[in-house]
Amino acid sequence: MRGHAGRRVMPASFKENLPATTRTPRSIPGRLQTALAGAVSLGPPDTEQSIEITVRLRAAPERTPLDLQAATADQRLASRQYLSREQFSQNHGASRPADIAALAAFAVQHGMQLTGSSAPQRRVVLSDTAAMGVAFGVKLEPFEYPDGSYRGYVGELSEWAELAGVVEGVFGPDERPVATPK
Repeated sequence: MRGHAGRRVMPASFKENLPATTRTPRSIPGRLQTALAGAVSLGPPDTEQSIEITVRLRAAPERTPLDLQAATADQRLASRQYLSREQFSQNHGASRPADIAALAAFAVQHGMQLTGSSAPQRRVVLSDTAAMGVAFGVKLEPFEYPDGSYRGYVGELSEWAELAGVVEGVFGPDERPVATPK
């Protein structure tokens, strides 16, 4: 379906046509966004534009965080003990291999591509068009504001019941500037 300026537009029924198993979203804490001051929506997003997001996964709850200050404060560099990559992955990586598999299944179900994953880094990279916002309960759209433009959303990102507690953060759907150069 084509909209303004020949751009493809998501059908209004897109969200209603999601499989029944994904109709129970839960808010992801800390992901509520409002438009920047003076920002105006430029209309529907360009559905041809590829978007990449990074999803951070939970760590295992039984793992206790390492107190780096206490572990290394009074030691010389040469006498400190460092974690191997395998030890780091065991201590700080994704809690369960099933978490990456569940997120991969979710991505496929919503038409996204899994472009990378790392259990030690607790990260999964997904790509799709602006339609991917619907999978997280928001509508991605271009905004213009006095200092420029950005892609963003208004509202709160959600995770679906089958991912309850798996997602710790979603980074990349909103590309508004975070800092202002001096």
